[in-house]
Amino acid sequence: MKNAGPLRTALTRWGVPGLSCRGATHTVRSARLEVSVARVRDLVEFAELEDEEIRYRQGTSQRAVAGNLAAFPSDVPIWTRECGTFVARERSTGRLVANLSLYVESGRQLHVGGSVVAGARRQGYGREALELVCALGHRHLGMRHLIARCEAGNVASCRWLMSVGFARMPGDPRHVLPDGRAVETLWWQHVDPLSRRRCRSLQAPGLQLHFP
Repeated sequence: MKNAGPLRTALTRWGVPGLSCRGATHTVRSARLEVSVARVRDLVEFAELEDEEIRYRQGTSQRAVAGNLAAFPSDVPIWTRECGTFVARERSTGRLVANLSLYVESGRQLHVGGSVVAGARRQGYGREALELVCALGHRHLGMRHLIARCEAGNVASCRWLMSVGFARMPGDPRHVLPDGRAVETLWWQHVDPLSRRRCRSLQAPGLQLHFP
């Protein structure tokens, strides 16, 4: 499979081995991680774990993001037609190690991005989590192409994307972060020719973009 990297190829009812799909609730496991659709309480917890590296790379504070959700019940899942947010937890301890999102941007393309908390970096957790989210995007939501971008000087993000098979693609070389900082940008894509929609959630991100 071209550009598939280490993505699992075995198919199940929901397209991804071990995936549970119940509307807005999705959960899938790897050897060490459980990745699930984030709830408001998960984003509040992640905000407490953010460090200067996350704030700098994202161009915003996750605490501000969590603050905007304060009016919602803590168990509301972050799962709409425009964005699905996930948290990755260590299966053995329940420790939150990463936050990832699938989101629709201009051009109606489905993007993927995320952050790994300071205490879990350089341990392979980011790769495992991204692999699962990409598998869900391709084999469950049915998206043939997933798009990502990162700052040109962010070597860790470049390696992270390449570790699961992302390849460079043309794109706008300049991106303005929420804090107003303009950065030189690299664009990436992940292609799965065997992508197929299996999700039944009417609010799943990107479903309106599905092509057979």
